[in-house]
Amino acid sequence: MADTPDITGFDFAPGRISGDDYQTIAAEREDLVKKQLATGHEFMYQHYARLLREVEKSYERATKANIVLERKQRREESKKRREQLKAQAAHR
Repeated sequence: MADTPDITGFDFAPGRISGDDYQTIAAEREDLVKKQLATGHEFMYQHYARLLREVEKSYERATKANIVLERKQRREESKKRREQLKAQAAHR
């Protein structure tokens, strides 16, 4: 068990992604696609294909999590705006 890394303090839930995390995963995926298309050898082409299959799993999760994050932010902004409008209406 000494080889097990200490992961306390980390939250690996897919709903806990930041916009920067999403951008990083998207950029890494795009970089692998470019590398795959630029390679001149079948072995390396297949190597990048295998990497892309795995990265695309994370990309899919990150995309879904990013959508959830955007919805949450939009709901919070909408709630604040509604409260502002209610406060304005109360002052009239």
